[in-house]
Amino acid sequence: MGFVARRPGTPCRRHPPPGQFALRAWERIDRRDEVNQVAAAVAIPEAQHKVFGPSTHSSSISMGSSLPALVVAPEPAAVVRRADVASDELVRRLVAEVRRVFADAGAVDR
Repeated sequence: MGFVARRPGTPCRRHPPPGQFALRAWERIDRRDEVNQVAAAVAIPEAQHKVFGPSTHSSSISMGSSLPALVVAPEPAAVVRRADVASDELVRRLVAEVRRVFADAGAVDR
């Protein structure tokens, strides 16, 4: 059995921030700047095996078993301007939506 324990809001050091990655991909796909908005959402596969919250470094962890296999938040996706894709505000909004989904399922580790 495997699981991922990440502190929400902390960047993964192996990859650029998601907004930066999205902007780089967007620049390569839309070289003429024809697309001005995008729908942004977070998808979490195998969510029923994950919890939202800081790592407790303990030997036991509660699982969010009442969550579906795939969590997508927000629903519907947030439509944002190209200039806002890498903004801290969008990151906060998406993290808050994911936290709400996990909290509703009782899968928030405090």
